[in-house]
Formats: sequence, C-alpha cells, structure tokens
Amino acid sequence: RVKLSYFDDDTTDEQVRTAIAITQRILEQSDARGRWQIIAITPAGDEIEVVFRP
Repeated sequence: RVKLSYFDDDTTDEQVRTAIAITQRILEQSDARGRWQIIAITPAGDEIEVVFRP
C-alpha cells in the first residue's frame, strides 16, 4: 500500500482530475497486477476514486 498526497499551492482541481485520468490509462495499458485503488482529494475537497482490477 502506498499513500501519496502532495499539492503545490497553486494546483487546480482540473490538474488533479487530469493526473488521475492519466494514471488510470497507464494502469489499463500496462501489465499491472493486483488491485489498485487510487483516491485523490482535489484542492476544493472533492474526492475522486479509481479502482483498477486487471
């Protein structure tokens, strides 16, 4: 399990959403194994969850 959280002071919600979408595409195109759950909280406080099961 890995928990990462970091936002530069001027990070926007759209940048977080874009990063999550890119990460999801990378997982779908890779040989990733196991269950991946990614939860991102935008600067506005919205929670975005991606669950990946290959």
